Amino acid sequence: MVNYKEGDQSGKWTPMKALGKVRRKLDSDLQVSSFDYDLEKLPKIPLEDFASSSNERLESYLAMFGGYTSYFEAYVAKLESTLSALQAAYDDGTAKAMNRIAKAREEEGKKKPTREELKGEVLESYPQLWELRKDVIETEAAVIETRGTLKAYDKAYAAVSRVVGLRTMGDRQR
Repeated sequence: MVNYKEGDQSGKWTPMKALGKVRRKLDSDLQVSSFDYDLEKLPKIPLEDFASSSNERLESYLAMFGGYTSYFEAYVAKLESTLSALQAAYDDGTAKAMNRIAKAREEEGKKKPTREELKGEVLESYPQLWELRKDVIETEAAVIETRGTLKAYDKAYAAVSRVVGLRTMGDRQR
């Protein structure tokens, strides 16, 4: 197993190393509290105490979760725009390279390759396209992971909001 905190020792790119790189980048870029799902550790955000928290504590939770939700929405948009640009550059570059290789093979009188063979040859022949493809994969992973974190903060905000709503309703009935 690769220890991502120590960096890539083998030098070979893999999707799992890409995920490790994405996680390290998100941790350093976002710098916000995360939900701790490791039961061995103390929780960073104690989700279980919403019902018993003071009103002042609930207010701070709402401010924190609402702020992080806004931040993550903006960050997801930034990642999606980056992904769109990377994907377009990769698609266009691949199409041009496939055309060049197909023409060269045709001129040499070789049989027409399948689309997958051609794509593989492109990635072998054009290292800059392979690097671009890796960037696309890493950015896709970052979008998915950030959307998940956004959903978690959104759900936490909704949970605290429900507790506040129930308390307000309870106070009105008295």
